[in-house]
Amino acid sequence: MRILLLSFIGIVFMFSCNSQQKKETIKKETLKKSNKIEVFLKEKNFKILNNSNQIIEYIIQNTLIEGTVDEYSNKLFLKDTLEQATVQKLVSYLILDSSYSWDDNRKEATFTPSRQFLIKGESSRLTLLVNKDATKLGFINLEGQKIVMLSEALTNYLNSL
Repeated sequence: MRILLLSFIGIVFMFSCNSQQKKETIKKETLKKSNKIEVFLKEKNFKILNNSNQIIEYIIQNTLIEGTVDEYSNKLFLKDTLEQATVQKLVSYLILDSSYSWDDNRKEATFTPSRQFLIKGESSRLTLLVNKDATKLGFINLEGQKIVMLSEALTNYLNSL
């Protein structure tokens, strides 16, 4: 009876280990689908993006600094906390390589953002800045900013939000 019980426990343990390995393999395959964006963002930022649980959208407005005549600063105004379905759809766009125009060689000196998306992960954050016509996207964290040109599909989706 003991042998039968120990055999049963051993089989259950073996199957649970195999299912765990399959889950990890599936997760790794999902991450490998977006090779260019993962390399561009580096693993830490890509994980924040891929595992985000909340996204908050802000509008950036150029505001006259009080007491001055011609000095302006950017001011953030809360627009919305995105619903979970919208968060998932936006993240699905952002992790796809096809959402970016990697071969676009337009190097404009200015990048003037008009919208900000704060992506909250479990213990860290990543900030996205989008310019007025939604053709450029800046990823910002403590390591600096990286700017990439957007594809027409992602531009259209961001404009629809």
